[in-house]
Amino acid sequence: MKLKTSSVVLLIFAISLAGMTALVARALLSPASPKVSAQVQDAPKPKPVFALVAAKKLLPGDFLDGASVEWNEVLPSENRAGLILESDVSKRRQHESFLFGATVREVVEEGAPLVGGVLLRPGEPGFIAAVLAPGMRAVSIPVSAVTSNAGLVSAGDWVDVILSVEKDEARDLASKGNNQSMHSFLAAQTILRQVRVLALNSSTDGISPALQVQEEQASKKSGQPARRVVYETITLEVTPKDAEHLAVSREAGSLQVALRGVKERGVQVVQVPAVSPTTRLRDTTAVFTGKTDKRVQTFHGSKVGAVNF
Repeated sequence: MKLKTSSVVLLIFAISLAGMTALVARALLSPASPKVSAQVQDAPKPKPVFALVAAKKLLPGDFLDGASVEWNEVLPSENRAGLILESDVSKRRQHESFLFGATVREVVEEGAPLVGGVLLRPGEPGFIAAVLAPGMRAVSIPVSAVTSNAGLVSAGDWVDVILSVEKDEARDLASKGNNQSMHSFLAAQTILRQVRVLALNSSTDGISPALQVQEEQASKKSGQPARRVVYETITLEVTPKDAEHLAVSREAGSLQVALRGVKERGVQVVQVPAVSPTTRLRDTTAVFTGKTDKRVQTFHGSKVGAVNF
């Protein structure tokens, strides 16, 4: 049976329409493909940078400690040469511990940056001049292992200064026809009281409280006592008049320092009178006076007695 041409065309149109309908329905029923959005990552922010500044007004001679310094954040535009900058917390602590015990060359106002040229570490040129109290002078005197208290005196300690006439000087005085023995000229006198030790030889270690703590901690960690050195000179902080007294006294005899206790540092200084008491040999012993008691012990049965001649 032959189909008419119109029927064939109608059949083809119906099949095409059904196919297109199926494709449209499939497209409508299928889930939409996810949209891919390009994510742009922000560039990492730089770590904030901090500068070391004064937490309070600092004067020459003030020792730096934890209450003296702090860290303030600075902008890149505020950065300039000489600033002590650090972003890492642990490294900032290392900077602080290194600077503790230092002082400043000039007045630093609160909040002002601490630049390298302003700071003075112990042992650096100008440190002694910076820590001297106003109106005071630094004078060095010769000492030995005995006169320096066998190395037990450290920078920052407080001492008395004793002038003593030794055998050589006493022998010279006795040989000048004074009709007195050499022993009568042996004497000692405290000429200065409660003066601060600034340095031993050229070492100022221990003059600041922070350094003393660091030395004690290092000694505890090592399990060994701090190494003691015998010094040949001690530098003292004295008044201009006392500096003259020391200059004359060291020509008259030997000078010895006597260490004062820590608890006495806050005690008011006792001024030495113009003519202070002198301790002579006869005040310490009667061996050389020639006056000795001849005492004989006697026994009478159970009784014990003594007879003086």
